[in-house]
Amino acid sequence: MPASIKQNNKREKQKQSGGFTLIEILVSLAIFTMIIGGVTLFGVRAMQAHMRSQAMQNALENARFAMDEISKRIRTSNNIIGDNFQTGGDRVFIISNTGTSYCYEFNDGKLTVKKGDESARDCDDLNNADAVTLVGPEVGSELVTVKGKFYVKPTSIDNNHRGLIRMVIIVTYNKDKSSPFEKDEVVVQTTVSLRDYGTD
Repeated sequence: MPASIKQNNKREKQKQSGGFTLIEILVSLAIFTMIIGGVTLFGVRAMQAHMRSQAMQNALENARFAMDEISKRIRTSNNIIGDNFQTGGDRVFIISNTGTSYCYEFNDGKLTVKKGDESARDCDDLNNADAVTLVGPEVGSELVTVKGKFYVKPTSIDNNHRGLIRMVIIVTYNKDKSSPFEKDEVVVQTTVSLRDYGTD
């Protein structure tokens, strides 16, 4: 066999041995797919964690703001209606020293407030259509719900008691089917009393 043919055959074999086989390409594609899948899953989990954190943070800020507002109203009120300090209730009715009445209520996963004039004597006297959401799904996220209780000790001049309210607000992040996180709950609470005895 001539030397030139031998050299050509040798070059052809070197070219063939320098390429990738089909199995090597398939294995490389499988490894690449697993890496991309892992990175994508990590990105999705990080985004879900950020959304959860943001929703809970917004709801907690609104809960603290609502609690401060209610506390100020209670301190400057003439009267607290209700007597459920042991069991607690979903709503509380107060009459401010300006004669304006307020009903704060936990209902349907949110905390709302209704406002009325001095003729109102309980929450049922106020129009439900006028309720404004303080904390709940409309403020944060549909995955955030709010519940809580008002523990009321009414004003009693005879018993030398000014009246007080203990408020408990529970902000809950509800796990959805696509979320890797468990259900989260944060509790915010405070107790506040009237400055003066009521006259009503």
